[in-house]
Amino acid sequence: MKKNLRLISVMTALSLLFAIVSGCGAAKNPDNTPQISVSPSALVTETPDQTPTASPEPSPAFLSDTLMMTVSGMAVYWDEMKYWMFDILQNSGLDMTESIDWSQTVEGIPMPDYLISEAVNAISLFRLVELKCSELGVGLKDEDRASMDTFREDCIAQFQSESEYEAYLDQSNLTQELLEYMNMVAFLYNNLFVEMYGVYGEKLSNEDAVSFGNENGFFRAKHILISDLDEEGNALSEENIAANYDKLLGLLDQLNASDNPAALFDELMNTYSEDPGLLAYPNGYQYVSGIMDPSFQSAVESLSDYGISDIVKMPTYGYTIIMRLPLNPNEPIFADQNGSTLRYIASATRFQTQLDAWLQEMDIQYAPAFEQLNPEDWF
Repeated sequence: MKKNLRLISVMTALSLLFAIVSGCGAAKNPDNTPQISVSPSALVTETPDQTPTASPEPSPAFLSDTLMMTVSGMAVYWDEMKYWMFDILQNSGLDMTESIDWSQTVEGIPMPDYLISEAVNAISLFRLVELKCSELGVGLKDEDRASMDTFREDCIAQFQSESEYEAYLDQSNLTQELLEYMNMVAFLYNNLFVEMYGVYGEKLSNEDAVSFGNENGFFRAKHILISDLDEEGNALSEENIAANYDKLLGLLDQLNASDNPAALFDELMNTYSEDPGLLAYPNGYQYVSGIMDPSFQSAVESLSDYGISDIVKMPTYGYTIIMRLPLNPNEPIFADQNGSTLRYIASATRFQTQLDAWLQEMDIQYAPAFEQLNPEDWF
């Protein structure tokens, strides 16, 4: 049975797994590799009616090794299914201060069915990573195995005692075996991305990175800004603002008369621009549409590469002259909290798209026990 599964952007959701085992010798993310996103909204079933709905009858007393389903031939047992339903319930954002109102809906789906569907989705993603790593010959590194060998000890140290750690596992409906499995898959996930795209996306060509940027509303530009504010942040007088405008007119005349306006633009920008971001972004701002001042954005969109605008008024900032630049795969994206380059973001998005396509190919077969599953009996 195939399911229509969909991934949200891995750029917008931190991996629940990394949060669970943070500080426990888990798969780290030093290179900003896209992380597994397994929060309740990270995988959404577009056709929930394809998943067997929760049974109205009481669930039997499942054992931890009761087979619930197979995902492309890989077994899934009750302990894993129970953990994911519990975690999704805890992170659903629903009011559970007293008793659970099972009549609530999430995204238009009855809550029992939602928990089951989302648990299946999360489990499918983990099995997908296993499967594709096996098919593509991607394995664990020596340092991965070394970290895994001390995983339990590191977790105990993080919780300060074995009893506290065991209590955490119990409260989370987690087993040590399941947590270690999830940690292993996190390593595989990182290694799969690196195998396909490189640590920083360096395997993606310049052409593909730029094409991605053009198709997804990325722009790059630099400007010569003369501020309407003094050094203390106070508004300048009308006379001073008019003088600033005249100064920019003179600079614009020089640019229009120059045989090499691009080189002159840099010279004038470094001499006259009062943009506080110039030191951090000396090569210009590479950004996604929607985050810049509308007047700035409108001017950039009207220009071709290396085109120079007339004087533009930016409310609350001042007057500016803008030069549009071609996208640069290796330049960071302005306001990206990780400092990711365009090449990396393009690679991560392509990776997400590929995972999405692979997820559609996963074959899910439900065991008889699954048909008897009713979350209301367990939580």
